[in-house]
Amino acid sequence: MRATDRQIDYIIDLWNQVNDGDAKYLSHTDLPLTQREKKGGMTKTEASGYIRDLLRQRDEM
Repeated sequence: MRATDRQIDYIIDLWNQVNDGDAKYLSHTDLPLTQREKKGGMTKTEASGYIRDLLRQRDEM
C-alpha cells in the first residue's frame, strides 16, 4: 500500500528539523531514496522506516 501524503509531509518535516533545512519535496532531501520512492512509489512500511530513523536522529540532537 502506498504511503500517505501525511506520511510524506511528516518525513519532509522531520528531515528539515534534523538538517535545519527547508525542503519542500522528498527530492530536496539527501535521504537514500530509490527511484521508485522518489517517483511516489514509497510504501507505508518504507515511510514508517524513514520516520522512525528521522525521529531517532532528532531525539539524539
